[in-house]
Amino acid sequence: MGRWLLILSQNGLKDLRLSFLRECKVPSSLFSCHILENLAISGCTINAPQCFQGLKLLRRLKLTECNLVGITLEKFISSCPLLESLGLFVFVEYGCLTIRAPHLKQLKLLTSFADLLLETPKLISASIFFSYSYQNFGRENFGCKRKLLGTIGRLSNIEELGLNVGAYLASGPIPVKLPVTFHHLKKISIELNDKSEELEAALCILRNAPILKTLYLNVPSENIWGEQRITTSSLFKQLEVVEVISFTDDVSMLAFAKFILSTAPHLEKLVIDDDSICNLNDDEAFLMKLESFPKLSSKAVILYDCNLGCEFMEEI
Repeated sequence: MGRWLLILSQNGLKDLRLSFLRECKVPSSLFSCHILENLAISGCTINAPQCFQGLKLLRRLKLTECNLVGITLEKFISSCPLLESLGLFVFVEYGCLTIRAPHLKQLKLLTSFADLLLETPKLISASIFFSYSYQNFGRENFGCKRKLLGTIGRLSNIEELGLNVGAYLASGPIPVKLPVTFHHLKKISIELNDKSEELEAALCILRNAPILKTLYLNVPSENIWGEQRITTSSLFKQLEVVEVISFTDDVSMLAFAKFILSTAPHLEKLVIDDDSICNLNDDEAFLMKLESFPKLSSKAVILYDCNLGCEFMEEI
């Protein structure tokens, strides 16, 4: 493979995608492809030479189940100064990661880190989902830093955001509001576990999104959507679409739906996962109660969709 990559590098290779069914070592000749613009590698170990100076023209990078040897992930990313799109999937490291990418516009993470700091001033689309192994890593390992502030608090240009709030973002002190306002954030997907502090972290983000139009919500199983937590009537004043999946608590869901319907003046549709409704003890009573709530928006309709869970995963 080393000779093959060397020959390709001498013939102006700009797009390279490597995928392996079992772990393989990619030789250092990969880094001789100096004019690479797109790189996607899956299921291998990447050996970086000591003299590695970066892939200066790389714009899109995707790593799935990869190990880096001879260079840290942080240095690898920062050595690609033109990087615009970054995807890290099943990249398990319990250390700290700072992503320094001044031109990065799209970020997708399904991974595990003890700390994550984003220095990405041009980021407009981000999906940050920590793997379940990380969620079970233990809160005592996170320290007391403000994770929410470090990870989300600098994304002033973000337009689309996907998060599973979980133990990471809910660790440390959670401010009522972040110091940055997301003036461009129009769509957000949030996945919550059944902890009240995770809801507080989610609400902290939502309070800073004044023009939010679309909310995808994977709700928790416990009744933590109490009305005492979501009483700010201006929270969703620009909201048009809300989609909710995977709820198991009818009281919690009704409290949330009542709040949305009564406070979102531009709401067009509230879409609820039909499968979750069917699993309730008294689904007919739930539907009757839901349909009886007053609607602030004359356009608002309530829809039920059995395929909503699949659509949610596609969005994130």
